[in-house]
Amino acid sequence: MANDDHVAKIRKGVDAWNLWRDRTPNICPDLSGANLREADLRHADLFEANLTGADLGGAKLTGANLSEADLTGANLDRAKLREANLSRANLGKAKLSGADLTGAHLNGADLTLADLDRAKLREAHLSGANFDRAKLREVNLREVNLRGVELREADLGGAKLNGANLSKADITGANLDRADLSGAELLSTNLGGASLREATSARRISPRRTSHGRASSMRTLTGRTSPARTSPGRTSCWRTSARRNSAGRSSPRRRSAEQISGGRTSAERTLKWRTWCKRTLRMLISPVVASSAYQRGD
Repeated sequence: MANDDHVAKIRKGVDAWNLWRDRTPNICPDLSGANLREADLRHADLFEANLTGADLGGAKLTGANLSEADLTGANLDRAKLREANLSRANLGKAKLSGADLTGAHLNGADLTLADLDRAKLREAHLSGANFDRAKLREVNLREVNLRGVELREADLGGAKLNGANLSKADITGANLDRADLSGAELLSTNLGGASLREATSARRISPRRTSHGRASSMRTLTGRTSPARTSPGRTSCWRTSARRNSAGRSSPRRRSAEQISGGRTSAERTLKWRTWCKRTLRMLISPVVASSAYQRGD
């Protein structure tokens, strides 16, 4: 249960609340389960505050400091959290459906099982955030940096991820059906078991080892794994490598007729053949001519 004195102080307004926080820096506010629905808490100092199960639906929290706050199971539906500081905050199982988190700082925040359906996260800072099994359906993540973010088994159906950076992110078993991945970076992204039915194509996808030791190769838009295709007339990489032997040298190619003949042309070979025939005939004819001449007495 919330501390009644703390609840009374925050209802007096942000200025009075922040002044009290400055004077009592060692006190961690207990606002657990408090009803602060649609309250004006813009730029409020809620650092390390206990807000577990609190009702902050529709509250104005633009620029508020909620870093390291405990918001487990809190209701933040349609809350205004633009540029709010939620770094290292605990938002497990929190309800953030339709919340405006544009430009918010969520670095290192725990959002496991959080509900962020249709939330706005453009320009949000999410490095080190954990979205495992979170609901992110139709969420706006355009051009957001999600590098290395954990999204295991998260529901991203219909999410807007165009231009987002998902490099080295863990999206194992996530749902990306109908997600917009146009222009997104998926280099070294773990997509093992992810569903990509009817999703738009990403700019670049590269394989990465999954937890089972198998490479999660390029996937088609139906979520099935398919081998990399080569254009007509080109040889795929595996065919090129197959031509090499254990010593790393290319296998001998078929030699041409000119190479076999020592570089001689067809005309040169014909002339040599005629010369050989003439010499052979002379050797055969010369003894016969000489014997005839002797018999005639020449």
